Amino acid sequence: MDFGFLIDKKRFRFGDYVIKPLPDIDDTLGEFLETAQVYNGWILPELEPKQQGFPENNEFRINSVMVAPIFYELKPTHSIILKSEDPAKAKFLILAYGFLQGLYLCPNKNLYIKRVPYKLGKLTGITPRRQDCIIGMNAFVKYYDETDDHKRKLLFSILHWFLIGQCYEYEWDRFAAQYFVLDAIYKLSGSGNNSHAKRPEYLAKYYGIDVPDFAKYDSKNNSCRLSAMRNELFHEAKYAGEPIGYNYPKENFDMGFRRFNLKLIISIVGLKTQVLKRSVYELSRDLWDFE
Repeated sequence: MDFGFLIDKKRFRFGDYVIKPLPDIDDTLGEFLETAQVYNGWILPELEPKQQGFPENNEFRINSVMVAPIFYELKPTHSIILKSEDPAKAKFLILAYGFLQGLYLCPNKNLYIKRVPYKLGKLTGITPRRQDCIIGMNAFVKYYDETDDHKRKLLFSILHWFLIGQCYEYEWDRFAAQYFVLDAIYKLSGSGNNSHAKRPEYLAKYYGIDVPDFAKYDSKNNSCRLSAMRNELFHEAKYAGEPIGYNYPKENFDMGFRRFNLKLIISIVGLKTQVLKRSVYELSRDLWDFE
């Protein structure tokens, strides 16, 4: 199954699977460098001309505009080869490989939304080296092979929302996407009927990682900072106490919440790395360095 978009010519095998660049990758990357619209690590879609309809075409002097498409397509750069054809598994492993590369990768002919990163590590702050891709992909394969279809789809959804949710342009949308991820992780853990206020701390302890301040349960107020933010956004259309866009939280949830979910994801599939021991607000760019 062909997929992209990835600027990495590495070819490697993990178990019975192979990921390799397509034969025309040099041409694809050459064209990309010549024509791509990029900014701050993101690929932006080319604007498309649109003609106005009635009554705008009668009321305005300029009757055509350039707008960004809602969905767009990129040429594939790589292929994943399985021992036997299994489209569902191939799509899962493409997402997993994107997670390890810190990118949103998708099968050929699947469409991107808004913007997509091309810079390695853009969505995680972490990049692979040496044997990281082999160790990481083997862990995702093992999880996929040893669990049931329900949990496979849950982890697929977790990876998908973790990655694509960061392609949204507004902070409150990215926060909501990460909360979808957290809820799905809680569902995957099979952890009973904890309230939203208790779930973040419960999951941290369940998977053996540090509990960030925003995830700590406050028994006096039956709340935690993360769930309070979630409740305001989901039930009151407010973000950090005000209508969206009028205020922002003091915490850097773009970094901290993302890194918290990232730690939970790699713990689900049993990967070991020093990243698990670092603060969710670690500013330096990390390497996976899986054990």
